[in-house]
Amino acid sequence: MREQTLHRLMLILLVSLIPSATHARAQTPSELMEENRALRDELERTRSRVAALEADVDRLLAERRGLEGALARAENLISSIRRSVGATDLPPAPQRYAQVPDDPLASPASLLRELQSRYHVEMLGIPRETEAEREDFIRRVQLWCRLTNENLRGRRTWLVTLDDIAPMGRDAFVVRMELHDHEAGLPIGEPFDVQFPKRFMDQFERGTKSGKWEVTSIVIAKPVFNESRLSRGVFEYPTMIGPMVEFDFELNWQGLRAWAPKPEAEAEEGAQPEAGEELSDSEEPNA
Repeated sequence: MREQTLHRLMLILLVSLIPSATHARAQTPSELMEENRALRDELERTRSRVAALEADVDRLLAERRGLEGALARAENLISSIRRSVGATDLPPAPQRYAQVPDDPLASPASLLRELQSRYHVEMLGIPRETEAEREDFIRRVQLWCRLTNENLRGRRTWLVTLDDIAPMGRDAFVVRMELHDHEAGLPIGEPFDVQFPKRFMDQFERGTKSGKWEVTSIVIAKPVFNESRLSRGVFEYPTMIGPMVEFDFELNWQGLRAWAPKPEAEAEEGAQPEAGEELSDSEEPNA
């Protein structure tokens, strides 16, 4: 549909130019073809500018969501402090978190830790005092961001809760996601905002009894080069990996499934199938 519209627009522009051109002198076929190519090039440049503007809008919306999340966490902390002022009993128990997994792609907290470690190894000790040293450092950082984005990625399934969903752009939404470990159900790190594909909206609206979901996606490290970011800010947003590099990641969603805890009988160590029950090809008896 969009190609047809652009084609009609191109024809209209051509028709509007023909009378003035004919009045001056008859154009040769080669001149008409050259004019046609120029119009096509201009339409393509216009389309590219529109796509860039749409990408900027999506980026700004995501940044606003992140700032709103940081503000909400700060307000919750202030409210908690106010409630505890003057209390004579024990203070409320702090939020418990699961241990951050070693697998770099098991959670955003794991990925952040891995990126900070890699950055420290690669960039520590590189001078950037003179202008020439700074330019060399910038080139190294930009290359590190690109290679990390290309190489640090993989398919994972996360156990999550999803809430506070809101539209972002035309074909996607943004949702607040919190990871949980499978053993104790404790959160892994702080909640974060991610894009939510429109194609999963019907399934999301049907809900889940447990309140949790299994999200399968390609997890992609996406360190962002920012030449002006040299130190951590007051609110630490976006999170800093190292000088000139901020933390970000991308989820290429593959599947969404409502999660339900396994019955205790199935979760017991050494449970065996009942007589006459066959194992599927993907199942193996517990050791």
